[in-house]
Amino acid sequence: MREMSHDEKLYIACAIDTEGSVSLLKQKRKYGSIHIYPRIKIGNTDIEWIDYIKQILGKGNTLSNGVRFEETNWKKAYILVVNGWQDVHDLLEQIIPYLIIKKRHGELLFEASNIHLPNLGRSSKLYPKRIFEIQEEITRLNRKGKNE
Repeated sequence: MREMSHDEKLYIACAIDTEGSVSLLKQKRKYGSIHIYPRIKIGNTDIEWIDYIKQILGKGNTLSNGVRFEETNWKKAYILVVNGWQDVHDLLEQIIPYLIIKKRHGELLFEASNIHLPNLGRSSKLYPKRIFEIQEEITRLNRKGKNE
């Protein structure tokens, strides 16, 4: 991830706070193993804006949602996804000070990446307990409605 200017960091943090999500996802695999992975998403109906964000970051994949738009009155939506432990870590390292709404999400995910990166490539059975606690906390923060 390239080093962003101060204004770019503010802009990206604002995009994540208002149009994005910060997640630590847990996936059960065959034979009972568990895979935990980070994801930061920014969504919008303006592909030019999504491309601009991608240009600033120099990373990410652009997806469109799977709605059949010819059958609805909805605009097509696009999602920029940054995933992978190192890319998410590098992004958060630059923008956490500028996040407001998703600051706690970012701090937790950054903590998880600091725990996980030194152990990259090891068996999921070796995930420290703290990774699971962080995953549960981020999931709780991301729930709609009251988080009590």
